[in-house]
Amino acid sequence: MSKLTLTFEPSLIFIGIGALMGIKVGLSMLLGLVLNYGVLAPNLINDKIIKHPAPQVQAATLLKAPLTIQPGESIAITVEEANVGPELSSGSAVNNYRYTWFAAKSYTSNDALIADLNAQTLGNGQTNPFYGVISVRDTLSKANGVGAKALFFEASKATFWEAKLTIDKEQSSPQIIAGMGFEPGQFRQQNVGGFRNISAWSLWPGATILVVGGLLVLAFQWRTLGRTFGSIFSSIGGKKNGGTKGILDDIEIPMSWFIPGFLITGLMCVVTLVIMFGSYGVHWYLGVIAVLLTFILAAVASRAGAEVGINPIGALGKVTQLTFGVVSAGNITANLMTAGITAGGGSELQ
Repeated sequence: MSKLTLTFEPSLIFIGIGALMGIKVGLSMLLGLVLNYGVLAPNLINDKIIKHPAPQVQAATLLKAPLTIQPGESIAITVEEANVGPELSSGSAVNNYRYTWFAAKSYTSNDALIADLNAQTLGNGQTNPFYGVISVRDTLSKANGVGAKALFFEASKATFWEAKLTIDKEQSSPQIIAGMGFEPGQFRQQNVGGFRNISAWSLWPGATILVVGGLLVLAFQWRTLGRTFGSIFSSIGGKKNGGTKGILDDIEIPMSWFIPGFLITGLMCVVTLVIMFGSYGVHWYLGVIAVLLTFILAAVASRAGAEVGINPIGALGKVTQLTFGVVSAGNITANLMTAGITAGGGSELQ
């Protein structure tokens, strides 16, 4: 259960949040949680659809250059992978890999050592046992100083069921492992499940459900949409309710005030958006589209809130996100910031 991140947390904070959300929302979230983490996740893990990061063993210290290696010296790595069920305890396959040098080498940098260990063949032309199974790279190591890079081994293909990567404790040339910054017997086990791994899969189906749900909410309010656009066009044309005067006409802002006010505040919004997020790819024309969308969708939110008492802010924000997913594909900042404009405009109409 813990590997699926399912646990009982009797915290007063969560109880308070549940009280704020209400029983309907709380039960809906509980149902979704059980369905996603308790039903879908175990089956998707069993079917090797949900993956986890490959197990890595990182060096504690930097390469002790120059690292001199004589012909015939080698290093040995063991990879254990679950092969009966998702967990190692249900049964596993153990594979031993040994890299052997056939010529004297002296390494003064990570790059040269990485190139040899990741090469397709050994020095004598034979296939490298590590190739395609164990990769060797380096990464920044704050513990060893600013800009320092330490080596790490990775079982690059062991990403589905549980796997364990071990630097063999009994090495024929332990000085090589030590010179690379590792310790014999060092290992890393990567378990299945985990919140990040499960969420990485469920994120996009969940986002799809949210978008479709938002559009469906608007579709069910098609009459409200029709009345909204009808009133907008009639107001701009100077006609309302078939030419008769409404009871609120004397207190409503006239169109002669509204249009200049909308143009001024809309321009301010576009300028602010470009100044704050222009360096992230949010161009002025994206701001103009966001303001125009906000005008239309805010009018829908206003009428929907007045007629049924529910302001569909979430649905309107998703319409904007969907629009900018097409207009500016891959631009996450533009997608979120423009949706924020729509949601902000709609929230002021509650």
